[in-house]
Amino acid sequence: MRPLVIFFLILIFAFALPHAIDAREIEFSGQTWTVKSGNARGPGPNAWSDSPESVFVDDAGDLHMKIRPINGRWHAAEIISEQAVGYGRYEFRLQTDPVAFDPNVVVGLFVYENDEEEIDIEFTRWGDPQANAYAQYAIQPYFVSGNLHRFDMQLEGDYSTHIIDWTPDLITFTSIHGHYSSAPPGGLIEQWSYAGSDIPVPSGERLHLNFWLFRGNEPLNGLEHELSVDRIDYTPLTHVPEPATVLIMCVLSLLVLKSWRSSRGSFPTI
Repeated sequence: MRPLVIFFLILIFAFALPHAIDAREIEFSGQTWTVKSGNARGPGPNAWSDSPESVFVDDAGDLHMKIRPINGRWHAAEIISEQAVGYGRYEFRLQTDPVAFDPNVVVGLFVYENDEEEIDIEFTRWGDPQANAYAQYAIQPYFVSGNLHRFDMQLEGDYSTHIIDWTPDLITFTSIHGHYSSAPPGGLIEQWSYAGSDIPVPSGERLHLNFWLFRGNEPLNGLEHELSVDRIDYTPLTHVPEPATVLIMCVLSLLVLKSWRSSRGSFPTI
């Protein structure tokens, strides 16, 4: 191996290994999560804090995430599942009204592999104090016609449930007042389904929850903000055989049956 190649490999390990070792992890809702850290990282960009004062799980098992100033600089918070995810149901139970924050604050619930393989639920005013308190469902790339659905959200109380049902042919988003897996009478806030060409195929996606500042701008009210989450559940989709697989199984079954019938004469009759 050439000395120059060895030199660059040493550099890569020297920079990457400490970050991998130092990454803070938390246990929440039956999963292990990595807490994001670093400066000038997207979205935003923002500075991200993995401090226990910024991201922690309390004695009741609830997750708390904070946007707060540290040494004169505002820091956001994000957690990322260690487990890879795919088709299935994602259920986020929030205990804080996600549209009641400062106009510069963004709450993101999403499945992510890269910027073009991403399924999002977001709550924000995008920095505009006059904007309605709205939410949005998005399939990336969001700027493609039909990939974005926005709606005003007036929450009754602080509790809400937000669901992503991801299948090979359809993604359905659902938002519900309170903590429910399906909306009770009068409890549905919004529901939207997407059957377009940008439905991702699972390829190592991770589940994310972030709490950040639009364009990295500090809150207009200058106050610290806190998001509380009851739990996040992921239920993988039960495998459904492809039509071609079903056809092959039927043909094999017929061949086995035919073979058995043709050989019945060789067995003694009682």
